[in-house]
Amino acid sequence: MRRTFLLSIPVMLLLGACNSSAPSAPTAEPSAPPASQPTPQPASQEVPGSGTLALSQILATVEAGGTRIVHSADWNLRGRWEVVSCPDRTRACVEEVIDATTGKVLSSEREGVLNLPPVGAVPASAIASNVEALGIGQIIDLEFDDRRWNVEVRSGVNRAEFYIDPKTGAVQRCRGSLCP
Repeated sequence: MRRTFLLSIPVMLLLGACNSSAPSAPTAEPSAPPASQPTPQPASQEVPGSGTLALSQILATVEAGGTRIVHSADWNLRGRWEVVSCPDRTRACVEEVIDATTGKVLSSEREGVLNLPPVGAVPASAIASNVEALGIGQIIDLEFDDRRWNVEVRSGVNRAEFYIDPKTGAVQRCRGSLCP
């Protein structure tokens, strides 16, 4: 009885490279830096810097007219906010990439969400404004999840995560070294 084995292409290439008797041409691979030296990384903005609009201002613009409900806002390290908002309480939402300096929408795409803040909830712009007023650091993440607002603040290596009641805007819990 004859047995047939099916090999994946990467395995066949590997076996071919191991069994090849012809000398291979040298490849010009960049040398890796020594283990003691870190690999240089491109510059990134870990938190919104000076000259950027406050998150509460950006969210107020998104919410203007009362027709869109903000679900989340994430800082993306390239000086931009990724804001997910939904029109008229539908879950067919849109994620917009917004320039933090100008407030201009740079791109948008469809985004689905599972839950929205309840009817009569404090708007995301007001939640952000209240946390900004504490003056303890920069907001890097704001999201409605598990029936509450989760807001992450950062200042240097210090962090705080606030859990905020959506109906009252009251802080339910704070975790981290920046908590007041």
